[in-house]
Amino acid sequence: MHAYFHANGITGEPGPVMTLPAAPSVFVGREHEVARVRDVLAPVSKGDRARAVVVSVLTGLGGIGKTALALHTAHLAYEEGWYTDVVFVDLRGYDRDPLSADQALEVVLRALDPKAVDVPPTQLQRAGLLSSKMAAFAREGRSVLLVADNASSSAQIRPLVPVGGRHRLLVTSRHSHPDLGARLVDIASLSNGAGIALLRARLLETRPADGRVDNAHPDACALVTWCAGHPLALRICAAVLVLNPSLTVGDLLRDLKEQRSRVDALDAYVHSTDSERALRATFDMSHHQLRPRPRQLLHLLALTPGADIGLPAAAALAQREPAEVRRELEELTRAHLLTHDLVAGGSRWAMHDLTRDHAAHQTDAGNPDGRPDDEAARAWLLAHYSVLADAADQHLRALPGTPVPDTFPGHAEALAWMDVECVNLLAVIRERRNPATARLALCLATHLDYRRRFEDAVAVFSQAVEVLRATGDRAREGAAQNCLGNALYNLRRHDEAVAAHEESLTICRETRDRRGESRALNGLGLALQEVGRCDEAITVLEDSLVVCRGIEDAQGESTALNRLGLALQEVKRYSDAITAHEESLAICREIEDRRGESKALNNLGLALGETEDFEGALAAHRADLKICREIGDRHSESLAYVNLGRTLYESGHYEEAVTAFKEAWPILRNADDHHSEGVAHLLLGIALREAGRNDEAATAFEKASTVLHKTDDHHSEGLALFQLGFTHYEAGHYKMAISPLDKAVPLLRETDEPHFAGVTLNVLGVALLMAGDFEEAITAHQEALAVHRETDDRENAALTLGALGLALHEAKSYEKAVLAYEQAVTIYRQIGDRKSESETLDNLGLTLRKLRRYERAVAAHEQALAICRETGDLDGESASVEHLTTARAVSANEARLPSAE
Repeated sequence: MHAYFHANGITGEPGPVMTLPAAPSVFVGREHEVARVRDVLAPVSKGDRARAVVVSVLTGLGGIGKTALALHTAHLAYEEGWYTDVVFVDLRGYDRDPLSADQALEVVLRALDPKAVDVPPTQLQRAGLLSSKMAAFAREGRSVLLVADNASSSAQIRPLVPVGGRHRLLVTSRHSHPDLGARLVDIASLSNGAGIALLRARLLETRPADGRVDNAHPDACALVTWCAGHPLALRICAAVLVLNPSLTVGDLLRDLKEQRSRVDALDAYVHSTDSERALRATFDMSHHQLRPRPRQLLHLLALTPGADIGLPAAAALAQREPAEVRRELEELTRAHLLTHDLVAGGSRWAMHDLTRDHAAHQTDAGNPDGRPDDEAARAWLLAHYSVLADAADQHLRALPGTPVPDTFPGHAEALAWMDVECVNLLAVIRERRNPATARLALCLATHLDYRRRFEDAVAVFSQAVEVLRATGDRAREGAAQNCLGNALYNLRRHDEAVAAHEESLTICRETRDRRGESRALNGLGLALQEVGRCDEAITVLEDSLVVCRGIEDAQGESTALNRLGLALQEVKRYSDAITAHEESLAICREIEDRRGESKALNNLGLALGETEDFEGALAAHRADLKICREIGDRHSESLAYVNLGRTLYESGHYEEAVTAFKEAWPILRNADDHHSEGVAHLLLGIALREAGRNDEAATAFEKASTVLHKTDDHHSEGLALFQLGFTHYEAGHYKMAISPLDKAVPLLRETDEPHFAGVTLNVLGVALLMAGDFEEAITAHQEALAVHRETDDRENAALTLGALGLALHEAKSYEKAVLAYEQAVTIYRQIGDRKSESETLDNLGLTLRKLRRYERAVAAHEQALAICRETGDLDGESASVEHLTTARAVSANEARLPSAE
């Protein structure tokens, strides 16, 4: 049982959820569209689910009312009890920085499980986890409605599409996405009557006695016509009228008509039609109704690339006092140009995509009181983010007693700020490729690692490396290369990780950055182990120890010792490995590095287990588990359970091992760590089989192979398929064994240990033989024999020759069977496997009898009997006596038969 986890390598469903924003307070018209959407959302019988349309796309021009219709119908469906869970996600498809598919998956996963700490790093893993959750909900009788707003591409939507016919996905987009097989609902402009009703309802909602629409009905009709029944334009018109009680509908209409020829940024994504010109003019009118400072603030907010913004960042952007900026944000919110939301970190403001597009390109936003222009504002915002990110990063990296900035009260608050702002920080980095954003990226390294956002880390650190190299900042380039290597390692891109760490090491030595050199050496030593260069890893990590001790870097020294211990384990120097892990543990305890202490205990437990000091290993893994729980590191907790289970298995406590493995895999599933989850299922299956629970073992192996198929670890996937096939084989289900064994072979051929493929081929051959497919069995054994001869595995070559002899015998190819048996006997004799030699001699005798070569058959059985008596094999002796007796009798009878004249 050799699969396990290194701590450095990897750092019951919740109740129903409802995250829909409020339904629009005013909703008019759209009866036909509502009916069409309800028709798709309505539940269907179980028998009709396979044919059900699960995706609906509400499509139309920006601001046409797609979101309002989606929220209205989703609330109706929820209130009628069609869905137990409803989750809303804004994909921001038409923003400068739209939500990526993996970010959308993260939003949905966190909504479905608000208590989840870890979200998996890759899109593939997140999509797999969402599918698993949705399937689990379906089994519980729960139905989920996902509402994905503002999608710009099918790539954003596709990972969210549910399967099974019970759940639904409701999408709003300016595009039709015909490739999704969705029910399309085209949203057109409002009718004249509905448009007037919308204006009236908006005004009456604020001032119940406001009669301006009814008092100027012709002007109201003209205004609706001018706006081409566009709901967003009409809502903005209504907001202008609400904010200006003395403005008549006629005056507003005349002002709009004066702006008919204005061309603005909306031309980038709309066509030249009357309605679109009217919409642009409406935005202009709304914009010019603002006071100068709110107008400028709206313009500056539209320039920010993130999803939303908090008050401190908005104040930094505008370079004004927070209290003043808050009042302006509230004014913009009242004018329906911003939306306001409360989250754990405080108030957040966001704007509709059309509002952002329009406001960003307003060149007359003004520069009142000498406030910053666009570039200056961006620079102030970046400076604000950089200062806070640096302070937060120091808190996240700090050990107890280390001085840290007083920007945040403590570690928890710094982490919370990073959690809220991370998406915005990443957006700023991606938008502006310059030295300042490269420095900002370095401040995110700890958080991205802690939250397992490794793909984001690869993206921003790759960019940082390019920028810093171009500007000649070699010192920071070395740091960025090291961060890039760490992220690549955690994505199992080990060769690339080695290259990144080697480049970092070269730069750090060039710049005489001793601390950076030690970090690069530590990262390189770990990555080298994963590509099989363990001797080099040992040398590299020993070099790191020298550097760390020279600069008195205790934390770096403990890391080097811990990773050195892992490398020593790989070359089976377990005593030295234990010493290294114990020294690492002592340092971590001295400097109160709880996370490092956990890793040292985990790896110490592995080393002790290899020396069969199971009591010590169990104590180490249990201590590790306790720390993981105390510091809230769920992912490391799952690995502690896995390695605890492995040690329990190795020490013969199979049922306890099963319990430990079962504790691990739900955590890994929620983290969407497919590789670790798959290996946990694989180990669980092995423990279950040893505990005599073969049916459960087969299920575990099947899950392991399915999960591992989503990763690039073909070796582990192949092992899982082999174990599944072997479990069926042992249970006598030979036909069921054939498929997984056959699938395992090409996967195991790709690995550095091809003898596994040979073993699998041999078992496959026996399964085929028992299923009666003799020719295929012969082919499998011949392929297995070729593998074993290539790898000079004489023992398995002999075993395969014996199995090949059996298959050839059953296929009546007796001469070839004799040759196979004779080769097997020769090898068994050479390697001293007397028992296998005697069994093969008996099989040889049986085949020789088929060829009527009775004297040779008798001789073979006599040799087998002699070996059994020599080795005290009573069962074998009994079988050999029976075979010999029969052979002699047949031989004697043959001798008495008259020959043909």
